[in-house]
Amino acid sequence: MSKRDFINADRVKKEDLLASGGFGIVYEGQLRSAHGGSWCKVALKFLAPQRDRNAREREQFMEELQATLETSRWCKHVVQCKGWTKMGAAESPCLIMAFYEHGTLHQLILEDHQGSPRDPDDPEDKLPLQIILRISKDVALGLSELHRGGMANEDLKPSNVFLDGEDHAAPGEAVR
Repeated sequence: MSKRDFINADRVKKEDLLASGGFGIVYEGQLRSAHGGSWCKVALKFLAPQRDRNAREREQFMEELQATLETSRWCKHVVQCKGWTKMGAAESPCLIMAFYEHGTLHQLILEDHQGSPRDPDDPEDKLPLQIILRISKDVALGLSELHRGGMANEDLKPSNVFLDGEDHAAPGEAVR
């Protein structure tokens, strides 16, 4: 892992839980600029606590961190990474990623832009075809770019497709 990607933990604040899965857990957080000035919102991904104690799974997570950091340098269609750090008494590794205010494709499927649940029986409450096609195109571009670089996304699902403010996708998650 490159030293240039390491960020001292005193520049990182862990805040609210955003999501958890079988392998990882993601928090909203803050990252202070390298010059000690302003803070920006980020997403912090940790290995799930029950897995962090397993040496092999921690090694796999470190491999994922490295692959994700390297991939975000050349693939514009994946979640952009800021670096990594170690946090807490156990010095748990943590991937520091861009925070996407507009959530995930999973959220967009279930809720409208105001956060109200979509009615699956109401044809007027479905995602417009234009948005579906734009997001599908972005995901396909991201996968194509990853494949050209010799990488594969092993966990592509709606909750791992992050949206920018224009309903464009940044497919994220484990790239190996």
